[in-house]
Amino acid sequence: FKEMYDRLSFHYRLIASGSTSVVQRAHDALPQLDRFVGHLEASTCLQGHRVSSDNALSALIQQAGQSQSAKLITVTIIAGMLGSGKHQLSERLVNLDKEGTRWIVLRQPLDTSCDDFDQEGLQSFLSSIVDKTQRRKLSSSSGTPSSKRTRILIVTPGVTSVKDVVQAVIGHPSKSARDCLTLAAVTSCVDLNNCSTEEGKYFPNVLSDCLPGLANNIVWTTSNDVDMPSHIYVGQLIRAGNPSATFIRAPSKALTDENLQAILSETAFSDLSNERLRLLLHPDMLESLPRPSSAKFQSVCVKFYLPLERKRLVLQLSALKSKSPASRVYYIRAKLTLTDSSLLYDLEFVRQSNSLTISHREDAPSAENVIVFWGVALEEDWLKTWLKQCRKPIPERKERKTKADRSEE
Repeated sequence: FKEMYDRLSFHYRLIASGSTSVVQRAHDALPQLDRFVGHLEASTCLQGHRVSSDNALSALIQQAGQSQSAKLITVTIIAGMLGSGKHQLSERLVNLDKEGTRWIVLRQPLDTSCDDFDQEGLQSFLSSIVDKTQRRKLSSSSGTPSSKRTRILIVTPGVTSVKDVVQAVIGHPSKSARDCLTLAAVTSCVDLNNCSTEEGKYFPNVLSDCLPGLANNIVWTTSNDVDMPSHIYVGQLIRAGNPSATFIRAPSKALTDENLQAILSETAFSDLSNERLRLLLHPDMLESLPRPSSAKFQSVCVKFYLPLERKRLVLQLSALKSKSPASRVYYIRAKLTLTDSSLLYDLEFVRQSNSLTISHREDAPSAENVIVFWGVALEEDWLKTWLKQCRKPIPERKERKTKADRSEE
């Protein structure tokens, strides 16, 4: 009776006061709200995080259809394992609408080691883009306004968790940057033939990048049939774990208009149901907290000058599975020249799916070639020896013989 009396008294005071806040009305409709928020704070503290009640309440009691101010810059994230097709997807998106959109693509440079995610570097980059966009808007206000919209496309570097990238964006330390940026949608690329090692150990973040509240779209990039039961199980697990996501099958690099609308959506990530999922499943994302990188892979970057022989290179790549310690190499990217052409090429090799792509670059050939190996327990000396086998052997210089070297016969 006391609990009922307290609730009726609280309800009467709200009616008598006339003006009530959203939080007060929520307490009236949900009398156990304080108890739930207290439980949420305690449970997140046990995980090493702390969620304030103000942030929790603002996310829980937000009403559907609540108007939000328009943001100046839209951010789209493309995530996935190395070799999952995330780089190819980003290139297709940029080539779709170059006239109506000013694209700014953030991808890891090929010759940059990125074993650890640089959160401060990403936030500094976003701040510089916000400053430039605001100056451009001010300068165009006096003259002819620009019809192009600014959209930032972030491709997660290496095996970085999409959760780290999302938290870096929505937890930007600058309030002015947060007011100008809106995280529109997150898309995770999954190749079921490239999700685990031969021992059955899953690659980093294959499942966590598809969690509900984080991934709005999941693109299946598997180019052929999936035969292994463990890989089929991964696909079933992802579908069951995030049923609200939009699943897109694009093995042939073809996307329908409906698929493009889902990937380029401007409201998918900020949807009310997704915000509540993030609060309940990932409460630490409400605070800007440093998170250790979950990447277990390492990268080795090798720079060289001589062109490689195409035939030898293809043979060496196909033989990687049978060699040790090369069996620990799972992904290769390179910018190189070949002996049969004067052009510059991009190379991508995915070991688990045995996928090799060599495409021409529009850049002028440079004197320096770059190749990056990704894997576990890589040995740099062995990789350099393997690389030398991809070019024609340099003939050994014969020693000059003199009369003293001649035999008496």
